[in-house]
Parts: sequence; C-alpha cells; structure tokens
Amino acid sequence: LSYEWQAQHLEEDVHLNTFLVEPEQASATHPGISEVCMVHQVVFRVVDPSHPAVRCIGLPSGQEFATSEHSTLGGPGDDATVKIWAWGRSASLDGAAGSGSLASPLCRSSPIKRVPLPTLSGESICRFQKRLARGSFEFKAPSPVLRVVQEGRMTDWKTVWRMSQRIRDSDYSLDMFYRDLCAFPELDLYLLENDAVPGLIACSDTGAAAAISGRTIGDEYQRTVGAFFSIYWLMRLSHDGRLGFCFGVDEQYRPIRSDAGDERLYPAEKRLKFYSESQWEQFDQLLFDAGLLVKDDAGAVVVDSVRVATVLALTAIHDIMKVKALLPKVAPQHDHYHGYRAGDTIGDHDHALSYVMDHF
Repeated sequence: LSYEWQAQHLEEDVHLNTFLVEPEQASATHPGISEVCMVHQVVFRVVDPSHPAVRCIGLPSGQEFATSEHSTLGGPGDDATVKIWAWGRSASLDGAAGSGSLASPLCRSSPIKRVPLPTLSGESICRFQKRLARGSFEFKAPSPVLRVVQEGRMTDWKTVWRMSQRIRDSDYSLDMFYRDLCAFPELDLYLLENDAVPGLIACSDTGAAAAISGRTIGDEYQRTVGAFFSIYWLMRLSHDGRLGFCFGVDEQYRPIRSDAGDERLYPAEKRLKFYSESQWEQFDQLLFDAGLLVKDDAGAVVVDSVRVATVLALTAIHDIMKVKALLPKVAPQHDHYHGYRAGDTIGDHDHALSYVMDHF
C-alpha cells in the first residue's frame, strides 16, 4: 500500500495506541541469550469503508485479502512472502468501534460466513503469477496457464482416502476436514479468478507490499469449500450434521446449537423451521441411493469410501473452468469437439472440463 493511499484512506487513533514491555525471557531463536520484547500497538481507522479504493483490503464487506512482498535485499528471482489477512473483531476495540472502524463488520455472535484463505495457497498463486509474468513457460495445449499452475502438483490421495473413511467419525471435526482439503491442489486454482491473471498477486521487486483486491480473490474458492462442508454435514446427519447444516459453525468450527438464541441463529425463524420440519430421512435416502452410505452384513450403516472419495474429487474440480484464465483451446486433432472448432476457446465451463478430462 503506497504512502499516498495510506494518507488518503487511513487515520491514526492516537488515543488507542498502546506500548507494552514484556517480561525478560530466553530467546527462542538465539540460545543462551535473553530478550525483552517491546510491543507498540498502533490503531488506524479507515476513513471511508465504502470508498472504491479500499476494496483492495476487503472492504466494505470484510473479505479477506492478501499481500506479497520481497525483502529489500532481494531481487526479481527471489520468492515473495505472501500473507493472507482476515478481518476479525478485536475485543479491545469493541467499545470504541464506530463508523469507519478497523474492527470487522462481522460479529462474533454470528456464524462464520467465510473461511480464511490458506497461506500456502497464496504462496502458490504468487509463484504462478511470477512465472506467468516472466513468460518462463512453454505454451502447450490445452491451456498454457493450466499447464503452468499444475506442473509438478499431485493430489494427496492418502489424505483423500483418510477423509472418505473418517467423514462420519465423531472425533473427525470440521476443522480437521477443512485442513485435509489441502490434499486437492486444484483448490488453489479458484484463486486465479477471471480478470486476475497475470496480475493476481503483484509480487513487488522493490520491497513494497502490493495488495490483492478483496473483491476478486477467493469467491469461487469460498463457494467450493461451502460445497465440501455440505457434503461433510450431510454424511453426518445421525451425529452433528443437522446442526451444522442448518445453523453453521462458530469461530472454532463447532456446530451452533438450536438453542443458541435469535441473534446467533439469525435469521432464526427460517433456520429453526428447516431444522425441525425437514424430512431428514429423505436426505439419508439420497445418500443411500447414491451409494455413499451402505449397510454391512450386520445391518450397520457404513461409508463406501471409494464413492465418497470420488465425490470429494469431483467437488474439487467441478467448477474449476469458471476461472476464464484456465479455459482450454481446441487442438486441431479435436476439431468439432461439442461443436467447437479447432482454435476455439471452450467457453462453457462444463464442456471445458470435459475436454481436458477426455483428451489430456
């Protein structure tokens, strides 16, 4: 963020600034040396959260955003440091939060609306962008961008298999499930959104951090994670699935209970009605009809791990071609594929994915 941008859109609240000297302790990084940490907390407020120029920090909706920067000693060939930032309400600022406050517009009493973007995903996307910007890749079918971003990356099938086997276990939490989603490298591709290639992450070679638009980063990623979460809850209807499906989860990814109160369940009337009146047995029957749940010889309900792993893999990739930068072009030998001529970019995301799976 440039000094000019900061001067125009941020203002310091000097009355909330604090300075703290922590107790002396042994250094964690330099054995045998004691250290004293001095923490200076500086509070800034956004002058106008609705101003178009502050979309780069995820406002006004409170979306997460990312920054990337090089060391001042680095050069164009160095890897960037990528940081993913998420808005959250600070307890120390709650009493002072007003119009234009840096406190999050999301309240702790509400279910979480978005999951934080993985730092590793941000780092991966930054590397993709740098390669694309340098042009250090060979244009190959079906899509040069797809070739670059997927080169050398493989699905962690061991983790996927574990997910499919444990998805109904009482001690397999949503947080654990979400962490395991990193097994699918394709999820990173949802961060390469339509108008953001090759400039999705501006990897500065001058030491200055460059912000990614909070408006454009991660929306399709959030939708896909939401689809994964729906699968997780539906597979657990006999345990905590109904609660999670209807009321969402708190900041620790724990299902919110039906008696949590109107403010926490907002809109409570619709959520409670769905929870109490839905024909849940039909949801279960759908899972049996799909072969995701089966009964063993003793009549106990068990998971078909192969089917569940297949559904998880399909969920990871099913909308990936909505990212226009990844759309393939029809090779000469595949002329007339679904009506597309050689050299045409396949604009339909379902046909585009089908083309890649059929021929590559």
